[in-house]
Amino acid sequence: MNIIITGGSGYLAPIISQFLARSGHNVLLLSRNFIDPTPFHDNISLLEIDWMCDHPFAHLDYNVDCVIHAAGLNAQSCHKSVHDAFQVNCLNTIKLLNYASQQSNCLFFYLSTVHIYASPLVGCIDESSPSTNLHPYAISKHAGELSVLHYLNSTSLSGAVLRLSNIFGPPIFPDSDCWQLYVNNICYDAVIKGRITIKSNPNLQMDVVPVSDLCFLIQYLLSLSPALIPDVINVSKGASDSLYHIAERVSLLTSSLLSFSPEIFYNPSLSNDLPMKPLNLIPNALRSLSPSFSVGSNINVELSDLIIYIKNNLS
Repeated sequence: MNIIITGGSGYLAPIISQFLARSGHNVLLLSRNFIDPTPFHDNISLLEIDWMCDHPFAHLDYNVDCVIHAAGLNAQSCHKSVHDAFQVNCLNTIKLLNYASQQSNCLFFYLSTVHIYASPLVGCIDESSPSTNLHPYAISKHAGELSVLHYLNSTSLSGAVLRLSNIFGPPIFPDSDCWQLYVNNICYDAVIKGRITIKSNPNLQMDVVPVSDLCFLIQYLLSLSPALIPDVINVSKGASDSLYHIAERVSLLTSSLLSFSPEIFYNPSLSNDLPMKPLNLIPNALRSLSPSFSVGSNINVELSDLIIYIKNNLS
């Protein structure tokens, strides 16, 4: 397949591009900034794109079979500017949808977030649950979702909105904007600082997913008949762990791999802010597609790869 992936200077897009290129696909990786081509597979081409012009893809001469929209503004940036949040997460998405809908039999996958559902995430949540989170990040991503769903139901486009749970794993570039993500952050602290500091309520629940599982899922979706792909898919494992339990796992793996045990610190008063509530982020759409396909089975492998990556590239 010929695949366009946006967000080339971000965290997920380079990882997905590398995985799909190694699987035999041709990837055009788009970015608003220059990207160092050194680490990339030969099947990956790089192109800078100007999202601010009215028709940023008019000059593209590429017979595209699939578009994976991974570009977006993170929660911190959305909080600073609601205008930028909607410009990037919604209006830019519509520009890309306009381009993709003009292609023949094109697939379109939009990387969204499970955090559109609520804040904090608690209780049983599946793809039919309402979006109640009013943070600018959540509402702008949901607006992007609604745009995608409109095009999927009114044009020849096929594909899905992928609502990502808490993805983690080693990036392609060490300076990638991924070290504020909880799992990546505590692995970084464990290796670099020799200690793990939990800044939130340690009892908060989180459904964590290895980035390699996201890549395998996308590869699986590409193999399906477009008619079989659900419009919305929770990319989650359907089971949660507390922030403290995840930190314990990271500490034990660091001890095994690097021969020292990072201590875990948190403010005890924070544990009283919110009682421990279970989170069941149910991937119903994924289970209906293939009961044998699941995510989250290789968490220790991905954590180990991340710890070694930090040791080799950042220490």
